[in-house]
Amino acid sequence: MIFGRLLVGWMESRPEAMNGVDYVVGNPPHVGRQPIQHIEAIMDPPTQRT
Repeated sequence: MIFGRLLVGWMESRPEAMNGVDYVVGNPPHVGRQPIQHIEAIMDPPTQRT
């Protein structure tokens, strides 16, 4: 969530750098990457805690 906010903040503060960009995609690493699959961890929705 924090990484996403940082990324959006950067894109909004530098609109000239985003000219011509239609979408931004998280490119996942190969299956089984160790120690974690970092992009999947960033993009997974947060778990609801009770």
